[in-house]
Amino acid sequence: MKYTVYTEPFTYIVFEELFGDAINIALLSEIQRLNPYMKPGKVAHGNTNSVAGELKSNSNVWLFDFYKQYPNRVNAANMFEKYLWTEAFKNVFKSMSDSLFRSIVYTDNGQLLLSRYDKGDHYNWHRDYNDTLTMNYMISQEPLKFTGGSFILGSWDTKEELVKIPFKNNSLVVFPSRVFHKVEAVLTSNGEIEDARFTLQYWSKLKHLADR
Repeated sequence: MKYTVYTEPFTYIVFEELFGDAINIALLSEIQRLNPYMKPGKVAHGNTNSVAGELKSNSNVWLFDFYKQYPNRVNAANMFEKYLWTEAFKNVFKSMSDSLFRSIVYTDNGQLLLSRYDKGDHYNWHRDYNDTLTMNYMISQEPLKFTGGSFILGSWDTKEELVKIPFKNNSLVVFPSRVFHKVEAVLTSNGEIEDARFTLQYWSKLKHLADR
């Protein structure tokens, strides 16, 4: 695991080579098997959800809810959490001066969304509802069979590109959930859904003070 902490234009972290090759491959294998269960991405409008239209074009499945229905499957959600929350990973946050990042080790697992981006798919400017951090894990076949799909960070208040992070397998971006962000369109692909741009979006919620 390698990581870089950035403090401008706001604090965010980019982890590379997050998991060992065996874990990364096992996680990707289960993610690819979930393709038949993924549906067009939706966004919340008040108390309802609707297909996103111009805001978002991708395919999703909420993994914690999914595995409650299929308890005997290989569980990519459990695998992701198990290997994510190592002592080395937690120590990165504990050592930071930013209180928002330090607080993440005192959170409950919130939600985990698997997303697939095929040719033309994108997610325009938006902010996440959560008040802590968003963790965005990138995973795909190597070498990549698509182009485009970079992850863009704006600012707390404006929809302007300040940070551009090209898609890279086995990497994780951690940033404040209320910062505007987007996914640029996937420009080309080989058309095989197994080779698509996959991400896991992970959110945690603050809990009573306790160690993980």
